Amino acid sequence: MSDIQFDETNNLSSSSRQFERFQPASPSERGMLGFLMKKGIVENEDTGNYILIGIAILFLVLSFIVFKFL
Repeated sequence: MSDIQFDETNNLSSSSRQFERFQPASPSERGMLGFLMKKGIVENEDTGNYILIGIAILFLVLSFIVFKFL
């Protein structure tokens, strides 16, 4: 029953190399923010984030109104 063996070699170096190669996407490659920037609606990332937060708050208020009166 105690025939369990564990691999004790240090494999962390190979997995850490994968994370070192990861580069975050530029703002122009990200979802809705990238869409707003490609269409020329916003010029920088901060303005785009404010626009997206405003849209989210608007839809939150609208959904509250719809569910309250249904």
